[in-house]
Amino acid sequence: MATWRTIAPSEMDADSPVTATLISALANNPVAMAEQATGAPKIAIETDAQNGTVVATTGWGNHGGLLVDYACSNSGGTSRTISLRGSDDNGSSYSPTTNLFSVPANSFAFARFSLDFATGDIKGVFMTTSGAGGIDTSIAGNEDMTTIQFTSVTDITHNIHVVGTGGEGGVSGGGGGGGGGSISPDDEYLWSGEEW
Repeated sequence: MATWRTIAPSEMDADSPVTATLISALANNPVAMAEQATGAPKIAIETDAQNGTVVATTGWGNHGGLLVDYACSNSGGTSRTISLRGSDDNGSSYSPTTNLFSVPANSFAFARFSLDFATGDIKGVFMTTSGAGGIDTSIAGNEDMTTIQFTSVTDITHNIHVVGTGGEGGVSGGGGGGGGGSISPDDEYLWSGEEW
């Protein structure tokens, strides 16, 4: 397993020598990222979990949060509330349930939101057959969160697609040959027409 070594800004300036230590870090760091070595920025992992009244997805301990694409159908004759809760022990116990939005009777809904593990912040949007709205709530924040679970009643069938984001303070990023930066799950980047 490769070892991650942070490259200091002083090693990247124009007057810095190219050393064996620097070349070793340049060669080993991409492998360390892929192997999720300690201290390395985390690479997003995708998973799908589908079709159930209770749907859980686990294995997110190496990430700082999640980006969730969510769809559900309500086959019942009454409106149903979609709820979410988190776990830091792979589902043995959960935080209190947080309500996200309601789905009208005999209807469906779509949502896209982010979940920041450290703060518990949930931000996003949803759309149902009767309207649309924003999601701005939180669950008990825990940077060691490994599992999220959607709950409702038997009338609801959940379908989710989840992508891990960030990790250990965000995904490190370099820019313009200079020092590193950090991209947190809450940062938003919009196309300006010339650059991201």
